[in-house]
Amino acid sequence: MATLGPVEFTEVFRDAHLTLDQDIDSGALHYLEIPDLPGAVTVPADASTDVATEAEKDAAKDAAQGAPTIARMIGQTSVRAAHSGRVGTVVARGPVRRATAAGGTLPPARSSSVTADLGEWKAQPYRSPGAFGLKFDHKAAAGLKVFVDFSLKTEKLHVRSDVPISGGRVADGATFAVEGIKSVAISIAAGAANGVIDNSKIRAEVPVQMTLPIAGTPFAFNISWKFSVATALGGNNTTVTAGGEWGLDGAIGMVNGSIVTPKLSVIKSIMDSITGISVGVSGIASAVEFKVQVGVGVPAAFAGPYAKLVMDFGVTNGSALGAPLTRCVGATLDGKVGGGVGVSVSAVAMAALKKLLPTMKFQVQQESLTPFVHKQQTLPDVPLCKS
Repeated sequence: MATLGPVEFTEVFRDAHLTLDQDIDSGALHYLEIPDLPGAVTVPADASTDVATEAEKDAAKDAAQGAPTIARMIGQTSVRAAHSGRVGTVVARGPVRRATAAGGTLPPARSSSVTADLGEWKAQPYRSPGAFGLKFDHKAAAGLKVFVDFSLKTEKLHVRSDVPISGGRVADGATFAVEGIKSVAISIAAGAANGVIDNSKIRAEVPVQMTLPIAGTPFAFNISWKFSVATALGGNNTTVTAGGEWGLDGAIGMVNGSIVTPKLSVIKSIMDSITGISVGVSGIASAVEFKVQVGVGVPAAFAGPYAKLVMDFGVTNGSALGAPLTRCVGATLDGKVGGGVGVSVSAVAMAALKKLLPTMKFQVQQESLTPFVHKQQTLPDVPLCKS
């Protein structure tokens, strides 16, 4: 029996020039389910809820350790989702699972969408003409209900690549950019019958990917998703709903060796949509990562150039008890872009490989995400809502 481990893209192609200038036909993409993806689910560590500054410190600490985190600022009227900038940082809940021996192959790729079961949660990537998206929700059990729909509107989604490799090194000035993303949108609905005891949080690497082989080459397009969500609902029979859309102008990824980011504009303000009923301050925070990669390998260790977009959202709804004076609502929005050439491998998969191959040295390239937007707003603009 042979045990195979991941290799860097430049170990497979020591001298090459990966050029590509091609539209991605969304209708030709197929869904590939990865039922034994290691480390797909984790519960984020608790963040401070005392004041905003303490929550931000906890988020920064977790980010430095390489874990996408949720930071909740419930003491104030805002909830902020924070996503780290490190590649492949997913921690398992429960023991590491190895691929099952029976069958020895992944389920066949499908043209129809696949819903992934993630314990108390489920996630469904989807595509339609002019759009890509991810829906995730908390199963209708106990007292908590959550539904989030994140979508990207596209117009001729296009990949432009110019990656020269010489002597096993990527030359300076490499390009890998995704063009044609016109807007991002999110719709959020959450409710808790029993208040704070129903609250839940999750961070997950969705074990369903979209894939499309590139004809005449060993390469394939691969689209993958990650998400995190945390609820902070106070009071029995609490509800929070919100939705917004923002235009994006420009490519995401890497051009001539530098990260490029889009310009953001407001199409539909999320502030105008925040509503719900609560006897206490309530909110929900969520982060979504959309990643496009061209490369070779297996789903748990796929190597090649990539570009990613990470969007963080947070909304809060003030207590109905304050309605005679004013009802405070707040929202945060953060956007970041990443890009480069490397291996996408989860931290749990890496730990398992180190145990299987103790004599090998594994080095995973670290990455910093480049922010392009940070917005935070509380309405109405009165001292009561800012205290």
